[in-house]
Amino acid sequence: MDKLKSDWKASAPFVFCDIGPLGDSGALMMDAFVKYTQALEDVVLTKLPELLRSASRVLDEAQDVKNYAEPQFERLDVISKGKAVMAFSFNMKTITKIPSFIEGKLKTFQAEMEEIKDAVETLKANMPRVKTDGAACAAKKIGKPVECHRNAYGPIKYTRQQRVEWENYMQVRALRKGIKFNPENYPTTDMIADPPK
Repeated sequence: MDKLKSDWKASAPFVFCDIGPLGDSGALMMDAFVKYTQALEDVVLTKLPELLRSASRVLDEAQDVKNYAEPQFERLDVISKGKAVMAFSFNMKTITKIPSFIEGKLKTFQAEMEEIKDAVETLKANMPRVKTDGAACAAKKIGKPVECHRNAYGPIKYTRQQRVEWENYMQVRALRKGIKFNPENYPTTDMIADPPK
């Protein structure tokens, strides 16, 4: 583990670790992380902002189409005019929702990007300890992150109130990411009693 080399970057993937000593699975994980963070950065910095600009232009162009189509509209019979008004109204109502939808997704992806940056900064600050603890876990053939954490720091003790706060945070995070969070998947084996008030 102490042979791992890290290269810290200002842009995605923010860190690149030469994890060859961890074998094929380590290389696959690093490759997936690099591809994911680079794609996420491209979406946040390039693709969604351009899509948002395009969606805003569509709103302007839709209004222009209405102005351009007025002479043709006047030549329609009453039923055709009614259908045209209904179709135009429905389309405008739908089109006006597009920019806010894109903005919402952009904020979600930006939050994801910030979470990754924070995690990488924490990793960078704690890298000497991570290498030492990782080597100790590897020597004991401990492969799961939670078990390695327990090996390094002992049980993860928390009170019921801390558990409730964590579950609430994870629910909000899951909603923001559009995923499901089930607290039942996380056992409460290290929960301790709340301190007396």
